[in-house]
Amino acid sequence: MKHLFSTLSCLVIFLGFGVLIAHSQTYTPLEPLPGIITPGGTTTNLSTYLAGMIKLLIALGGATAILFAIIGGTQYVAAGVSPDAKSGAKDRITSAFIGLAIILTSYLLLNSINSKLVQFNLALEPVTPKALQKFESVGTWGDDSAIRKVLASQDIKVNASNCTMVGQQNCTSVFGLSGVTQAGLQKLAQGCAKIESGLFGNKCDVTITGGTEAWLHKSHNDGRKVDLRQGSSGGLLDSYIKKSGLLSITNCGVPSDPHYQPDGPSDGTYVDEPNRDENGAVKSGRHWHVCY
Repeated sequence: MKHLFSTLSCLVIFLGFGVLIAHSQTYTPLEPLPGIITPGGTTTNLSTYLAGMIKLLIALGGATAILFAIIGGTQYVAAGVSPDAKSGAKDRITSAFIGLAIILTSYLLLNSINSKLVQFNLALEPVTPKALQKFESVGTWGDDSAIRKVLASQDIKVNASNCTMVGQQNCTSVFGLSGVTQAGLQKLAQGCAKIESGLFGNKCDVTITGGTEAWLHKSHNDGRKVDLRQGSSGGLLDSYIKKSGLLSITNCGVPSDPHYQPDGPSDGTYVDEPNRDENGAVKSGRHWHVCY
C-alpha cells in the first residue's frame, strides 16, 4: 500500500502524456463513424474520433435496450401461464426501457447544460504569449550612468550619450544591459588588451555602438545583445575576435554573416555584420553584432 500513491501518480502522468501524444497525431479512419469523416477523406485526431465514438455508443446502447425490450416481449408472450417466466420477462422489458431512458436523458441533459460536456477536446489550450512591449514614440528611458561607470572601469566606451526618451534617435543606451553581457564585454576587453601592440602604441578599442535601445535595433530587446565598433585602433579588436577562425554555427544575427567565438561558446558569439536599414537592406560599413 505504501507504494500505491506513487504507482497511481506515475500511471496518471504516463496516461496523460500518452493522451496528449495521441491527440497530436492525425489519423485516416478505415471505417466511417457517426460524426467522423468518411474513409479516405481528411485526417482526424483523437478528440474528434472520441466525439464520434460517444455518439456511436449512445446509438448502440439505445439499439441494445430496444433489442432487450423485444426479447422480453417475446419471452412474455411465450411464457403462457407461467408466473415466474412472465415476471422475468416484465423485469427485462422494464430494465431495457429504464436503461434507454437513462442513456437518452443523460446525453440530452449534459448537452443542454453545455455542449462541451459531451465533447472530447483533449488538446491543451494554446498559450498565447503576452504581447511583447512595443516601444511608443513617447516615454522616459532609464538612467544608465551606473552601468557606464562599470564598463568604463574596463576601458569599454559607449559611442553616444544615453537615450532620455523612448524612440529617441542618435543615442546609445546600456540601461538594463544584462550582467552576463557586462561580464562578457569585460572579458573581451581584458583578452584583447593582452595583444596590444606597444610598438605602434595601439590599444584595443571596445566601443558599444548599439545597446539596449531596441527601437533602433529590433533584436536588442533582451539586454543580452550589443553592437561594437569595427576596424579602429589598427584592427586589434577585429584580430582578437577572429583569432579562433570562422565558425560554422549561425546562432546569432543573420545566418549568412560570418560568425566567430574568440574565447569559446560560453563567452559570446560575434558576427561580422554589415550595417542594415530598418528593412534589412545592406548599407555601407560593418560592425560586430554580439550575442551573450
